[in-house]
Amino acid sequence: MASITHKGIIVETLRSNGSFQGDPVPASIFAFQSVLAGEENWAIFYDARHCDIYDSPYVIDPVCLWDENGITPEGTKWLEENG
Repeated sequence: MASITHKGIIVETLRSNGSFQGDPVPASIFAFQSVLAGEENWAIFYDARHCDIYDSPYVIDPVCLWDENGITPEGTKWLEENG
């Protein structure tokens, strides 16, 4: 898993069909409110078997932006609002 704090990385990744500067295509991307940072953050999971975002006590309201089928309806809406 990679924790991302820069919105631009997520925007570019979603616009590029899950690809970001040569990184592998992720299994999932989530937006969430971080308990620690007090603001929106993102998590990229490269292996679906290790997607434990719903179990984290530091995550509030996770929203899946990308899954194994590509950008989700929530991801499309998020990109329209933030991209």
